[in-house]
Amino acid sequence: MREGRDRQPDRRGTWAILTIAGLIALALLGWGLNSYLDNQAQETAMVTVPSVTGEPRATAQAKITRAGLTPEVTTENSKTVPADHVISQDPEGAVRVAKGRTVKLVVSAGPEAVTIPDLVGKTEAEARQVLGDLGLTVGEVTPENDTKKPKGQVVSSSPASGDAVAPGTAVGLKLSSGQVTVPDLVGKTQNEAFTLLTEAGLTPKSAYKQTADAAEGTVLEQDKKAGDVVDAASVVLITIAQANPPTPTPSESPSATPTPSASVTPTPASPSPSVSPS
Repeated sequence: MREGRDRQPDRRGTWAILTIAGLIALALLGWGLNSYLDNQAQETAMVTVPSVTGEPRATAQAKITRAGLTPEVTTENSKTVPADHVISQDPEGAVRVAKGRTVKLVVSAGPEAVTIPDLVGKTEAEARQVLGDLGLTVGEVTPENDTKKPKGQVVSSSPASGDAVAPGTAVGLKLSSGQVTVPDLVGKTQNEAFTLLTEAGLTPKSAYKQTADAAEGTVLEQDKKAGDVVDAASVVLITIAQANPPTPTPSESPSATPTPSASVTPTPASPSPSVSPS
């Protein structure tokens, strides 16, 4: 009987150990399960960043938004990446990140703009050199009559001086033809005609003609017709009206003064010859 009583404590100890071991096992199992569930939850909250470098801005933003991320865009000039396309991203594509994270996109604003220089007064060759140095090209070259610039010099450009354009833009040039248009001078005063000719880049010369058909001092005619296109600095002869000289008024002839007749002095008679008596 004593032996049976001695075994009971051993059984109680065994059960206690088993109970503790079971509790520990349950605790470990619970911790493991909790960790697993936490990892699963965290894994569920992670997403893969799409690779959008080189994509158009709108496409890149749409892909990032669909992935559960937030796009943030900044721009900078680029000579190699087309305008409105993604230059770079952070984080890079294929990286796993938390859902909702911001993805920074740098989008190309295209090449830095070039300002059109002042080309007026330059020759075509000079203008081509200046534009080429700025990364621009020469577009259509057309002649234009101009009163200020010698033949072959730039009169204007399109786009105009001061405009900002993209590199590679073609710039049209208008070159002075060296010719000008003759203005209409008939009826103008001499001073007005000279001013118009000078402003037109022509050389005035005048002649005069007496007439009653036009006001004195006005232009009767011009040797080059209005609207004619002539070389700059050409001489234009204008004829200026002069009044006719006054016609003399006839006056009464004065009465003739009688011419005194010459007095006749009588010639004394010669004495008769005396006859001598024989």
